[in-house]
Amino acid sequence: MLRLFVFGTIATLLLPAAAAAQATAASGPGPLVSTEWLQRHLDDPNVRIVVTGDEGRYNRGHIPGARFLEHMDTLGSGHVLLPPEPLAAVLAKAGVTDGARVILYGDSPMTTGWVYMALASVGHAADVSMLDGSLELWRSEGRPVSTTPPHAGSGHITVRPAPDVAVDAAWVKSRLESPEVRLLDVRTTGEWNSGHLPGATLVRWPDLFADERSLKFKGPDELRALFTQAGVKPGQLVVTYCAVGMRASLMYWAALASELPARVYVGSWQDWQRDSTNPVVIYARQNNESGGAKTFVAVGPKTPTVVLGYYTISPGSGQGGELTTRPRHRTYGTRDRASPEGISPTAPAPPAGDRKDRDGARAGPPPSPRAPTIPGACGSPV
Repeated sequence: MLRLFVFGTIATLLLPAAAAAQATAASGPGPLVSTEWLQRHLDDPNVRIVVTGDEGRYNRGHIPGARFLEHMDTLGSGHVLLPPEPLAAVLAKAGVTDGARVILYGDSPMTTGWVYMALASVGHAADVSMLDGSLELWRSEGRPVSTTPPHAGSGHITVRPAPDVAVDAAWVKSRLESPEVRLLDVRTTGEWNSGHLPGATLVRWPDLFADERSLKFKGPDELRALFTQAGVKPGQLVVTYCAVGMRASLMYWAALASELPARVYVGSWQDWQRDSTNPVVIYARQNNESGGAKTFVAVGPKTPTVVLGYYTISPGSGQGGELTTRPRHRTYGTRDRASPEGISPTAPAPPAGDRKDRDGARAGPPPSPRAPTIPGACGSPV
């Protein structure tokens, strides 16, 4: 009887601990894992390491057990994702399988972000974590490196519905004036000046990192502050775009890691500018004479183009621009996508005294002029 009592007591004490361990395993390590965590789990059969970026660098040394995934293999024509089933087959070959924790790393954060988005698009976002750091950081910490690639993966990935990942141009266009959506443009200042979506905020993706060389991300509070600075309000849905969806995918991951609802416009600017009926906002350099302020022109979808309004960013203000409206049918000239500014050189001067639009185009704080140090950084058309 005493023996039964002892065994029963021990079992009662162990049950909560076992339940807690099971809950922890089910929830996974979170959106970001440290190099220390990954080294402890190198022999864990439920952990799969996927590396993307430069295959030559992978061949010269990689984290043991990591399989290389060329992001181009996830694409169909026109830099769009493969259909779900073929995409799942590509991901499975890279070692991804149902029930496994996928750890992503690479020498290009943009391609790593894209692969994360690809996994999310087939319903496996919750199974993926980013490595907090680069292979260079891993090496500097004295951790093991291999030059032997593992065999191709042979697991299976179940495609799950994922309607809350990607949006298209029609979705974005129908919500350009919605106060429930915050558009983030994850491109360079030059790309932004040449044309961006109305209402978008410019955000630099290198600003996600505390250390650009080691690819160490900022802490959770700093990441959330970055989105707050970009004007994201509580309850707003973050929608990211860039040139072809790669930088936008990284920012999409960062928004989710910051516990913000988010979507990614995968087609991004490449898709948006194909349709001449889509409105754009263009930097009018010739109007940059009022104390160094930058003036932008909100351009409508007609030829001759319709001027929807102007807004100005004051240098050093750290504040977004405010759109001033004009009559919606005042003609402007012809939109010239081939010119550096994307507009004809005869833009009128910004009108004085026009009323302010209540939720006008937002340009966010002026980006830092420092040169990027990450391979394939801002100058890359992705």
